[in-house]
Amino acid sequence: MIKYVQTYYQPREGYRGSEASENVLQSQRQETIDAMVAALRSFTGEDFGENADEWFVYLGSNQTSD
Repeated sequence: MIKYVQTYYQPREGYRGSEASENVLQSQRQETIDAMVAALRSFTGEDFGENADEWFVYLGSNQTSD
């Protein structure tokens, strides 16, 4: 989900909102990413920051089959 949030609706030429709405979106995007990373840090004790690929590899290699 981190990667999805990082890349969802990235403003680009021909696909832009107002500066105010883009600022609100970016602020919400960062708050969401920060919450996800904090939860992952708390749950795993690891810290890969906002690097979605490293989290994916770590979580994939540390699954248990209960």
